[in-house]
Amino acid sequence: MNLEVYRSVSRLRSTLEAFALKELAAHPRRSALLRAIRQRLKPMKASAAKGDYEAFHSADKRFHSELILACGVPSLHDSWEAAMQTTDEEVLEVKKKIWPNLTSLYREHEYLFAAWSGPDLATAERATHQHLEMGWHRFAAAAGLPEENNAVERVVAFLSTHCAEKIDMEWVASHVGFTSLRHLNRRFNDHFKLPPHAWLKQFRLERAARMLTDSNESVAQIARKNGYPNASHFIREFRKHFQCTPLQYPPQRH
Repeated sequence: MNLEVYRSVSRLRSTLEAFALKELAAHPRRSALLRAIRQRLKPMKASAAKGDYEAFHSADKRFHSELILACGVPSLHDSWEAAMQTTDEEVLEVKKKIWPNLTSLYREHEYLFAAWSGPDLATAERATHQHLEMGWHRFAAAAGLPEENNAVERVVAFLSTHCAEKIDMEWVASHVGFTSLRHLNRRFNDHFKLPPHAWLKQFRLERAARMLTDSNESVAQIARKNGYPNASHFIREFRKHFQCTPLQYPPQRH
């Protein structure tokens, strides 16, 4: 496969899917349409468990196609379908080469859908771009091409986009950083003096602090949007980091 062609097609798909996400965000039937997209995950999971690459590839395309169809613009789907056909056979072959375990690739789609169904359109668009761009990086790595950005940069982008979700750091190290968790820990310590799980905690808490000053959302809502489904746990962690509770933030300066 010509990797530059694949990259161009990925960027075109990213643009088309981002447009679909904008249309979906304002759609009066958004919840029902999201449920239909989520249903497309089931055959992906089943085919991943069986190791059936052809069935998984077909289900993968239907999952993305469902997003495009949701916005109800026929010409958009025509353009998306034409882009898909450009690299379809090659992408299937590369999946077979790069993904010995399809369950890991399925997990990536779970992360993606979580971003699509969240409240933040910008996050959903970033997740879509990262999902499609990551494929190019994997293909490039398989072809022995040098990295355009390093593991730390890719992982930081992924963690900051998916900070509201439960993160499996072993999975992130392997499938976003293309390295071991031990090596990723060393790289993060070199860059930030923190391992990735500690960097993520700091990012979540500092993002929550900004939201406390910039929005009218409740503490519980802000906690959930930063990966803390339990508000009490969030409050304890926040107090440790900032020496005050969320309701006392920002602390009074004397």
